[in-house]
Amino acid sequence: MRIPPLLLTSMVLACSATSVPPTVEGPCERWGSVREVMGRQQTQGRVGVLAAVDADERAVGLGVLAGLRGEVIVVDGRAWVSHAAGSQLPPSPAATPDDEAAFLVLSRVPRWEELVIPRAVRADELPDLLRQEAVALGLGQDGPFPFVITGTLESVSVHVPNGKCPRRHPGLTGEEAPFRATLAGETGTLVGFYGTALGGTLAHHGSPIHVHARTDGIDSGGIETGGLVGHADDFVLATGARLRLPALAQGDLP
Repeated sequence: MRIPPLLLTSMVLACSATSVPPTVEGPCERWGSVREVMGRQQTQGRVGVLAAVDADERAVGLGVLAGLRGEVIVVDGRAWVSHAAGSQLPPSPAATPDDEAAFLVLSRVPRWEELVIPRAVRADELPDLLRQEAVALGLGQDGPFPFVITGTLESVSVHVPNGKCPRRHPGLTGEEAPFRATLAGETGTLVGFYGTALGGTLAHHGSPIHVHARTDGIDSGGIETGGLVGHADDFVLATGARLRLPALAQGDLP
């Protein structure tokens, strides 16, 4: 059977968007980079989110959807996304086979160490805490390595892009404006990556961490607020939050 040229071209483009192999850096697999997607606006889909995760319960990660139209978070092999909806609360459902990421980083952790954080911790204090605990576990102080935090968030400020990176293009308005929200007293999960040389690859320049949040949609008073997946711009962890770090030495992670 002869395939019409236009249809053939469409099929090739559809396949190429999900066939880019990952770059492996220590325990991390990544498709694309922050520099490529946010800086150079190379926002094409590079991999299907579900295809990359491959239903692997060891997988944790984060990313941004193709076209900078939403965010991705992966927790224990389950992926959720947020779809840009202007100024409205973006839907944050489980990922589907149609969801492609322009940037995605995953780590497949066979075993975790879980620690209780005995005090409230601000976002700007988290890198030092991660460094201290990583050294104690034999992960070293440079990374990269993933981390997961669960518990109550005294506050969390998130954004969901709507076609452009709000950090690179501050002051976006109208249809290009990102969704922003600050929530208080929510329970939820933070997934992030730490490293001293993440700038431009796994995180924005100047930052040793990249963190995404998924709120459960219920505040401390038991009121449903609607779950949300977004890039965590700022947060305060409540006392008693639980931190998970890889239990094995960095070099032993797959």
